[in-house]
Amino acid sequence: NQQLASIFIYCYGNGPSPSISEVKRTPPARLDPHFLNNKGMSDLTFLVEGKPFYAHKFLLVTASNRYDQHST
Repeated sequence: NQQLASIFIYCYGNGPSPSISEVKRTPPARLDPHFLNNKGMSDLTFLVEGKPFYAHKFLLVTASNRYDQHST
């Protein structure tokens, strides 16, 4: 908690933190584990610390408005 407080103070100063609006999302559909991080079933690859992580555009767009905006 102290680390998080330090980050907020660094970003926003000692004054009150800005309000954060609630994000309402529908829970993601259950996905068969066979599709998770599977090279043959993915259409995106992220390199995380030099290691490939396989993903699905459809799931990222469904789960993240931010990703949807950046993918166009």
